[in-house]
Amino acid sequence: MVTMAGKWLRHLSVHCYIHIHKHSLADVLGCSAYFSQILDHVAATIRGARTAARIEHPISIALDEWNLWYHKVNSDNDPESEHMHVTALKDGVATACIFNTFHRHCQNLSMAHLAQTVNALPLIYARETPEAGMFVNPQYLAFKLYAHHTGELSVRSRESGVN
Repeated sequence: MVTMAGKWLRHLSVHCYIHIHKHSLADVLGCSAYFSQILDHVAATIRGARTAARIEHPISIALDEWNLWYHKVNSDNDPESEHMHVTALKDGVATACIFNTFHRHCQNLSMAHLAQTVNALPLIYARETPEAGMFVNPQYLAFKLYAHHTGELSVRSRESGVN
């Protein structure tokens, strides 16, 4: 795509769902490293294609859909079971780690859109009736935290010390 249509492209659209079969803390927190690998791979592919096609302008990654996806199958005949899940605090922490990954890749990643905002893979659960209300999950709280406490500047930091 970049080789053939690169002179018109400014963004390359990518979907990335992290399919989680176990809900262990290690699996959930490992999502950030997986996103980093995906973004590194796509960025390298774009660079290679731009070089091969002699495209001088930058082409950014547009992560048009991303989310954690838990496979909780109630039965083989239940198509809804994979689209609804309840998250835990570790999912909010994982989402915050993923945001940090996005910040580290800001030179290549121009946008990232969480897939499904309400009810399916949700940040917000809306009930059947207004009286039943709605509630948010820990991933929503990570969005709220980052929206109110991060700025426009990404600062790279490292630590070193004695073990």
